[in-house]
Amino acid sequence: MLTLHSDIMELAGVGPAVASRLKRLKIQTVADLLWHLPFRYEDLTRVEKISDIKGNSTVSVKGKLQLISSRRAQRKKRMLVVEAIVADETGSLKVVWFNQPYLAKILQPGDVLWLAGKVEHNYFGTTLMNPAWEKRDNPLNAAGLIPIYPLTDGLTQKQLRNFINQALPNVRDFPDLLSAELKNEHRLLDFAPALAKLHQPKNFSDISLAKRRLAFEELLIVHLAVLQEKAKLTKSPGVKIPFNQPETVSFVQKLPFILTPGQKRSAWEILQDMAKAQPMNRLLEGDVGSGKTVVAAIAILNAAKAGFQTAYLAPTEILAQQHFEKLKKLLAPFKTRVALFTRTRRLSNLETKPLSKPALLKKLSQGEIDLVIGTHALIAKAVTFAKLALVIVDEQHRFGVEQRKALRSKNPMGIPHFISLTATPIPRTLALTVWGDLAISEIPHLPKERKKIETVILDNRNREVAYAKILERVGAGEQAFIICPRIETDPTGAKSVVEEYQKLTQGTFSQTPVGLLHGKLSSEKKERVMADFAEGKISVLVATAVVEVGIDVPNATVMLIEGADSFGLAQLHQLRGRIGRSDKPSVCYLSTEATDPEILDRLRMLTKLADGFALAEEDLNRRGPGELWGERQSGFEPFKVARLNDQKLVEETRAAAQNTLNTDPELQKTPELKKIVETKRRALHPE
Repeated sequence: MLTLHSDIMELAGVGPAVASRLKRLKIQTVADLLWHLPFRYEDLTRVEKISDIKGNSTVSVKGKLQLISSRRAQRKKRMLVVEAIVADETGSLKVVWFNQPYLAKILQPGDVLWLAGKVEHNYFGTTLMNPAWEKRDNPLNAAGLIPIYPLTDGLTQKQLRNFINQALPNVRDFPDLLSAELKNEHRLLDFAPALAKLHQPKNFSDISLAKRRLAFEELLIVHLAVLQEKAKLTKSPGVKIPFNQPETVSFVQKLPFILTPGQKRSAWEILQDMAKAQPMNRLLEGDVGSGKTVVAAIAILNAAKAGFQTAYLAPTEILAQQHFEKLKKLLAPFKTRVALFTRTRRLSNLETKPLSKPALLKKLSQGEIDLVIGTHALIAKAVTFAKLALVIVDEQHRFGVEQRKALRSKNPMGIPHFISLTATPIPRTLALTVWGDLAISEIPHLPKERKKIETVILDNRNREVAYAKILERVGAGEQAFIICPRIETDPTGAKSVVEEYQKLTQGTFSQTPVGLLHGKLSSEKKERVMADFAEGKISVLVATAVVEVGIDVPNATVMLIEGADSFGLAQLHQLRGRIGRSDKPSVCYLSTEATDPEILDRLRMLTKLADGFALAEEDLNRRGPGELWGERQSGFEPFKVARLNDQKLVEETRAAAQNTLNTDPELQKTPELKKIVETKRRALHPE
């Protein structure tokens, strides 16, 4: 007897070879199979009368088999042709199958068949070519709304539909996670019929209602997970850091520029949160160059003046070094004790020589350092703090409660306040779901002195235009990036960064210092290349998208992005943000071989929009959330049915989740839902 946990090989027709193919689709159990959902449907709901059939159209017909025979093709002797005549009350139709000789044995004159395929006018006459066929009363492949599934080599749609049909009775064994009250209030189907309708719908209304039911559940689970996380943090003890108005005013007055309205508003939101007894959990988002570091410095200064410590975690050693230099300078007038702690460097603004690891660890544990900047090594057990009250993480959206607890164990006063900095703007629907437990501060505009980056689309024949501009700028003492989509050559023909580096160093840029950077290099090699580029030893950096975060080189003013059509808008905007970080004019070239008008239209959005928030919304609508999450959300499984650009449903499920937690905060009334929500919480917050 089949169960949801049954091995897929218990289904008729699934042997070891087929099972290995299904495994490539991540299907190993009956439950996996039932969750393998169609990505579209072929509409064969209209069964044509044979007399009404027109050539060059896809049709579904029902008729009685009159004749059937097989023969070898006249020109291609190896090809076997099965020819048949099918008739209904209005006429007859020729049917041809290729290389399926067994059909002449298993189909007999008098059989009533459902057939679906393309009718063509060719040397066979008006013919239904190679159609799907069935003898059953309720056809799976030849009539109705036919589900089309993701496949793998060696597996057919007909096989998959047959396997799913065998497993479909087991949909009733899935737990229905939603209460009857919730389903009634939101007019939702029960779970089992909803899943069944996605596999075997009778009409488009079935598909719509089923998708709404499953999408509602998926979104509700994420909302419940993030809202529980938020409530959990609110109840945890934090550290009150009072607002130091005199020092903050002095800091702002000493800046060589005027803060933007977004910087002022964000800083005030952070300072208000820090003054509360509950730990702050805030995302500070703003385009590259919008001034997030200065806002972070205001928070650091207030913590230091109240006698507390701050840990600032950067994604790479080179960026940690750059933050150290920048923050050391910003905080110098206020006698803030700043240290750098990475795998290779340990420095302090109070010392003229590098510190040993034990010496710096001792200073941190005794409260002699106000701000320490480093990589994630800072949360290692060996690192202890005297009064850690603020943690700032650069470009990592998820930093779970358990990780903050690890920092709390170094600090008995309470869970530190937390700020995550990101240059990837978050659309509203993502802000309500995946990042729903974070308060969000936005810096929507760049400082006035920043020049807009000129963005130009090039087809591959005009690449020399970009090369000439790079050589011109390098000759003037500036630097450039050349970005490639792949490390090695792949079947799609996308540019390989390794091959491009070799070609350019032997040709166009043979007299120019060129560096190579990609994800397969060792950490030491990557850090060395980035440091050489930051110090001006490398003029042109040929790299993959690994440079999207982790490097700040104001002297870089030109970027050429090869295969720009293979990147999303949000990622292209992030890459483009590596240049234009000074008052020098900058230009970004988007090179593409694409001719598809839709792809070119998407790239043209970058030439029109400099606003990362607008581009992020556009990317969500065009490509879905995957591009925005990328590897930052590698622990988060994408939705199977829900779409995050469905703002109405996102907001409806958010309200439903909040109402559910208001009456049942621990989800005690729905134990199955509680279990799933806890699993999702761990995925959203990898500990």
